[in-house]
Amino acid sequence: MNATGDDGPRVSTMVGTITSAPVPEGTTMSMVPVIGAATSAGAVPEGIVNPDFFQGALLGVVVKRLGSEADVIEGTAVVIAPGLALTATHVFVGLMSDLASGQAFLICIGPKTDSLDIWAVRNVSYTTDDDLAYLSLEPLSAITDGWRFSCLPLTTRAPASGEELTVFGFRFDEVRHEGTSYIVAEGDMYAAKGKVTAVYHPMRDAVRMPFPAIEIACDSLGGMSGGAVLDRDGFVVGIVSSGYPASEGQAGTTYAAWVIGALNREVQIPWLPEIYSNPVHVLAIPEPGLHIQGRDALTVIDNETMEYRIWFRDEGSN
Repeated sequence: MNATGDDGPRVSTMVGTITSAPVPEGTTMSMVPVIGAATSAGAVPEGIVNPDFFQGALLGVVVKRLGSEADVIEGTAVVIAPGLALTATHVFVGLMSDLASGQAFLICIGPKTDSLDIWAVRNVSYTTDDDLAYLSLEPLSAITDGWRFSCLPLTTRAPASGEELTVFGFRFDEVRHEGTSYIVAEGDMYAAKGKVTAVYHPMRDAVRMPFPAIEIACDSLGGMSGGAVLDRDGFVVGIVSSGYPASEGQAGTTYAAWVIGALNREVQIPWLPEIYSNPVHVLAIPEPGLHIQGRDALTVIDNETMEYRIWFRDEGSN
């Protein structure tokens, strides 16, 4: 995966087709974890030459409003299991009244090589205690026999001070419909890399970040909120929550919501109905459907309490 430098990427155009029968009966599909996050990006976000690298596992979150022809990209999301993605709560929480009334709805778009996966968001799960939200997805674009489902694995490992993490997210210039069946998205994926400067547990502070958080010495752009924060092995350690640009004499800072803050949660996942009970506890989703490195570091006491045994890289295994 290569960054393009200060001039930014060329704008990629991706086209997806909505179909009334996205999953034909008898269709077989495989699940492919996307591993590997090597990039030449630095502390300032740069466009990625191959925005389809994640093969649909990195999503743009699109808000559609009734009566409006303009769709708005509010942020990024990360596919972690069939029908389930993680994003930042603030990407959509201000829209909850419109979503509940049906005046607006969410879809997600995931670039693949020569195609665009399109997903309807059927349920959202979030709390006011953190900035991590789950999106339950159902396909709107065609899934053909042999279609490959891509997802990113999680880790409960505590990143060490000075460790390099890479931040990924989308910025779309335009999303539009052509007729009733086609969605066209123009934009690109951006990445930045920086060292961990602090890790906060159980919270950074009681007002702005009352949740487990990771502080990273790099910038992040608007639209990257909800994007993936990956370690060198390609595991998701956090979700982009907020960013502060560089100022004179100081590097920029990105704060990631640490994924352990959202793993004691029950979610509704209507698709695929054959593999989930509803609701299902996140930690009850078995391997390989949801791959969590260091799953045994978490012990659920009840729906409000979870114990975390801190561990570092040399204690765990993939």
